[in-house]
Amino acid sequence: MKKRILASTALIPTAGAAAAGLVFFHKVFDRIDGVWGIDKEGRAPEDDQYLPFRPQYEEAKRYIHTLPYEEVTITSFDGLKLYARYYPNPNAKRAVLCAHGYRSTAIGDFYASFRHLYEEASLLLIDERSCGKSEGIYSSFGALEKKDVQLWAEWLDERTRHKLPLYLYGISMGAATVLLASVMKLPENVKGILADCGFTSGAQILNDVFADSYKIKPRLMTKLLDFYAGSLGHFHLKDCDARRALLNAKLPVRFMHGMDDDFVLPYHTQRNYDACSLEDKDILWVEGAGHACAAVCGGEKYLKYMDAFFAEREADAQ
Repeated sequence: MKKRILASTALIPTAGAAAAGLVFFHKVFDRIDGVWGIDKEGRAPEDDQYLPFRPQYEEAKRYIHTLPYEEVTITSFDGLKLYARYYPNPNAKRAVLCAHGYRSTAIGDFYASFRHLYEEASLLLIDERSCGKSEGIYSSFGALEKKDVQLWAEWLDERTRHKLPLYLYGISMGAATVLLASVMKLPENVKGILADCGFTSGAQILNDVFADSYKIKPRLMTKLLDFYAGSLGHFHLKDCDARRALLNAKLPVRFMHGMDDDFVLPYHTQRNYDACSLEDKDILWVEGAGHACAAVCGGEKYLKYMDAFFAEREADAQ
């Protein structure tokens, strides 16, 4: 009898941890609509670091909404209907696929660079799975999104009749996603990657968040989340490790990161850069920029950095 009591008592912490892991899995990975820039575009960003740039966002949003675009869809490898806005430019010199961040939107994330890019490029603004109009129950921190980006890159290459150089441009989780996708089989016209404030891996960013915001042992919780990710979401955190992908880098990368980023800390980009096996890589550090604010804080310096990359890659192709 005592053995049974002791055994059942020993299971209480385990059951509690498992229950907490399930709660956090849904908190972290479940679809959430109505975030800034998606369904409730008038809602101000919640984080103070974005508030100073609200006027620029509103101005950019008004401009973007004056432009003609096509609503386009594809079907993911696992049967989800994925949505994007395609902004064709008849005078395009290139095409850029824009992958937004965690629970965000491309208009919300790329507002500071959209107008400049559109001057010479056709733009594809995708809704990541489980965001915006795209189907899906769970985000996967890039583990499954990388396959979606691969399909979108193929769509964009076909849409531009295989005639334009293509670039994959991601911010935050979108940056990690395009880095993961960069080592997959992509159209030959994909010439490079722009990765702004991407994390090293899903496990590491979760460790950072848990260590900073919760009194929880990060490694234990990450293991529990990985278990539920595998059983419920059909992905694993090891599948969203950008550093591992960059060890086999195939495409030149330009990294950008705000020095005051308090969510994806700058060391993530430094470690991604260090892991990248190619010599054709570089980092633009933007002083005073918070998370996903490098473009708006960096201004002309940020935009010229991208332009120089396009010029280099397109000169090499001639």
